[in-house]
Amino acid sequence: MRKVSAITTRRTSLQRDFAAQVKQLQQISQLDLNLPLGNWVLWPERNMLRPLLQRSLNDILHSSVEELLAIPSLGPKKLTILMGVLRRIASDQGQVLPRSLAPRKAASGARSRSGRGGAAGGFVDWQKVSDMQWQAWGERVMASGLADEPVVHVVPQLNQIPTVIWTTPLAEYCQVSLTELSQLRTHGHKRISSISVAIQAAEQMLTLAQQNGKKLTRFRLPEFLKLEEWAEREERRGKKPTHEWITMHLLEPLLDQLALDVPPLTHSILCERIGWKCAATPVVQIATRLGMTRARVYQHFEMIAKVLKLRWPEGKAIWRHWQERLGEDEHESGKNGKAKTKAAINSSVKECYDLASVIFYPPDED
Repeated sequence: MRKVSAITTRRTSLQRDFAAQVKQLQQISQLDLNLPLGNWVLWPERNMLRPLLQRSLNDILHSSVEELLAIPSLGPKKLTILMGVLRRIASDQGQVLPRSLAPRKAASGARSRSGRGGAAGGFVDWQKVSDMQWQAWGERVMASGLADEPVVHVVPQLNQIPTVIWTTPLAEYCQVSLTELSQLRTHGHKRISSISVAIQAAEQMLTLAQQNGKKLTRFRLPEFLKLEEWAEREERRGKKPTHEWITMHLLEPLLDQLALDVPPLTHSILCERIGWKCAATPVVQIATRLGMTRARVYQHFEMIAKVLKLRWPEGKAIWRHWQERLGEDEHESGKNGKAKTKAAINSSVKECYDLASVIFYPPDED
């Protein structure tokens, strides 16, 4: 008797809650009731509400609790989950992204040092994103005219992104729904998480540009844009460059970004080889210490050159320009018989810069 009473009470509660949600949703003018419910359902809820995903929101709102419970595999527990979805839609006034899940305001230079197993930095975990929000992000990137830019140009931390999608155009992911993306072969949690970070990063770059009253003509990380602005300012100043100055303002920022873009071991080998905050170490000694062949060490260097080439195509010309300026000033000093004091050129800094030049932009690629 008590069991029957509990079931009746629960059903009455569901009917009351459902009626309240129907009334509230029908009063939201900007809500398109003809869209499928699946547009608002988050990934963890999809399996539970699979029988309702393709039904329009209008169809569901015009159904009774009894009619919904009559659908195969849809019981009171799953109906309670449906109530949660309807409540979320109502509380957010039909917005595509719940306010509770909205990412932080886009900020220049924001970096992510996480990215494992969930959302990184100011990005929303893809499992908490609805198809409608995914579509909104994708449409904005497509409308920017920059959707042909590759993933490698937008993600803040490349070493968390599978290499197989580095050069994939953003458009390939902007034109499919999150549901369709999750059904593709080889697209597991890690890959979809990486794609989600790329799409959100591109959308945040567009948001930041709009906030600053600018229109983007390309996708580049703020760190690289700052280096380009620095190079332009230095050129206008017209002062003679020094290895210390170029190392501080060009080499060091690149090393910081590479720490986010290449595996820790690769970055460690790079710093050891060029003598960054240590004495420069020959390749043979690095190979011996790590128990690997010299060829394997050089493979790490090749990865660094590849990353820089893909990440910041404009960087090579800027680096080469300042390398030539440094060479011209050294030649002029030697021609005039000027003494190269330690204050003018620090040999260890020069060696660090020269070794980095060979690794970052190998001569055989000229």
